[in-house]
Amino acid sequence: MKYSLFIVICFIYLNAYSKSSDSLLCSKITYQYDQFEHTKNYDTPMGLSSGYTISFQKVIHKGISTYYLYLSNGDVSPIFDRGVIILLANNHRINKPLTKVSSSVISYGYSVSALVTLNTNDIALLKKYSITNFRLYIGDLKVDDGDKYKTLFNCLVTKK
Repeated sequence: MKYSLFIVICFIYLNAYSKSSDSLLCSKITYQYDQFEHTKNYDTPMGLSSGYTISFQKVIHKGISTYYLYLSNGDVSPIFDRGVIILLANNHRINKPLTKVSSSVISYGYSVSALVTLNTNDIALLKKYSITNFRLYIGDLKVDDGDKYKTLFNCLVTKK
């Protein structure tokens, strides 16, 4: 009986801890209203991981929501081409062969980045599965904390 009670208490504690950590992540989403364009802009934080950046943006204009995914990593050579592949948990993927990949100079080389416009299917996949890897043209990167980005994206989707 004591063992069962202990397991129940541990489960309740872990569940509460998980929800509070999700709330903390969700509280990092920023909001801006553009009075010229009459748009609401929600952004997830950048720089949550070292070596790469993953950030989401939701723009609401005239009641229509558009979602963007910003990906960036450091590289030793500039890239100006097209093609983004995002690998997700459970062998799912998002392919964006026409997405522009660009570079900018930073202190240790180049920052290679892409801004991906997400469609309805992409949104459904990102809500359900964590990002595990991404490729910007030919530069591959492993994502160690994909569950954080999944949580942030799911929070972003709820913003009105």
